[in-house]
Amino acid sequence: MAGRVTLAKAVLSAIPMQTMMLLKGLCRDIGSVIRRFIWGSSSDSPKIFHINWEAICQLTDRGGIGFQKVYGQNLPFIQKLGYLLITRPQALWVRLLHEKYRINEMLPNSVVRTNYSPLWRALSNTWKDIKANLAWSLVLNNQGSWDISKLSLVFMTDATRHILGIKPHDPQAGPDLCAWRWITDQGFELKSSYSTRIATCWEDSSSLWNHIWKLQVPQQIWIFLWLAGRQKLMTNLEHCKHSLMDNSNCPICHRADETTLHTIRDCDSLQQIWHRIVP
Repeated sequence: MAGRVTLAKAVLSAIPMQTMMLLKGLCRDIGSVIRRFIWGSSSDSPKIFHINWEAICQLTDRGGIGFQKVYGQNLPFIQKLGYLLITRPQALWVRLLHEKYRINEMLPNSVVRTNYSPLWRALSNTWKDIKANLAWSLVLNNQGSWDISKLSLVFMTDATRHILGIKPHDPQAGPDLCAWRWITDQGFELKSSYSTRIATCWEDSSSLWNHIWKLQVPQQIWIFLWLAGRQKLMTNLEHCKHSLMDNSNCPICHRADETTLHTIRDCDSLQQIWHRIVP
């Protein structure tokens, strides 16, 4: 399984997600193919998926193995292009797009056009979401007063009026800067965009997973420990849960159910080995 996980990650990283928005159905199909490949399943030889895709796509410190959902990974790339389109107006490719699609504002309300490329279609579909995740670090005009036109793009009318009643910052602090609101410094992080979008799906973090992934061991050992931590080793008890067996007893000691913990620690035959390893 460890080799299949490595290969699957390499294939996912090679998919060109930076230039167009992949259809959700296509993303689901890619995820389905990856899942079947990881578990060695095929139409001729179906296998059991011991751990669901939601758990596999968790962060490594939350019990996952570093995979990202295809659609969730595709969207941050498009958001990054939109962020660069706003924050780098002097770049040649940005000026070309502004000219082609007649964009005359720094932060237009909409970029929908009648004739557009797949890339621009992806940007127009995510533009509202991009705007919602932007923040101005300083919104002053040339006279050092609040720039009402820019404030109104970001805030509601009541909030804008409240801000206008606050003394602005020192004009010497620098020009207006548009920033990605989820990071402290200027710039855009794909990781922050992905994490923010699916944060509601995260499980609680655990030091157990950090200990596992920090071990200097072959990847096969990592995967084994990950399955053990998830209580998903194919023990007799797991076989019984999937109706593959009718006896969950340990085949060695015959005294208890063969659970994951029993297999790697509690079995009488293993006690002697553990006493030798850990005095």
